[in-house]
Amino acid sequence: VRARALRIPVTLGEMLQRRLHGRFELEAPEVNLEVDLKGDVSWAGPGKGPALPETESFLIEDGILRYYDQRNQQSIILPGANLAVTLSPGGEVTADGNAVVGGRLSGITIYLKDVGRVAGTGSPFDLSLDSPLLKVSFNGRLSTSVALNLAGPLALDGNSLRDTARWIGMPLPGTRGLGAFSIS
Repeated sequence: VRARALRIPVTLGEMLQRRLHGRFELEAPEVNLEVDLKGDVSWAGPGKGPALPETESFLIEDGILRYYDQRNQQSIILPGANLAVTLSPGGEVTADGNAVVGGRLSGITIYLKDVGRVAGTGSPFDLSLDSPLLKVSFNGRLSTSVALNLAGPLALDGNSLRDTARWIGMPLPGTRGLGAFSIS
């Protein structure tokens, strides 16, 4: 993680007591999550994982989130991220806010049960994406043991299948039809 600035809101009383409440703000951070050729991950691994003494909360303001897997060149980039993130000592992660997905600002809500299990057997994972063209709801398991893998029920809803396909980079032939859709 690299950031233009880090702000730690603290009161005079907290400074005098040498206590921080586990909250901070990252301005324009670049968060890179990477899987190397051996399958080791940059965020946790065997014997690693959250070693947090208490729950940490932070805000990401105008950040860039990147995921890259060297084994298969899978990548995801989310620029313009504005998220409230919470990390618990047990590895639980929640995030709520928005980011730019395919050039459009989209609402994002994430829940991950245990970040340390993602690189192995996987962890329970919930994702909601709300964009002008597409609403996505996923509730299942996330793993990166072989490749980025999601297993579980997925629901997609949108006003135009044609516009959504173009938005995700898979334009459909023709100019008419293929309007509102719902896929589960």
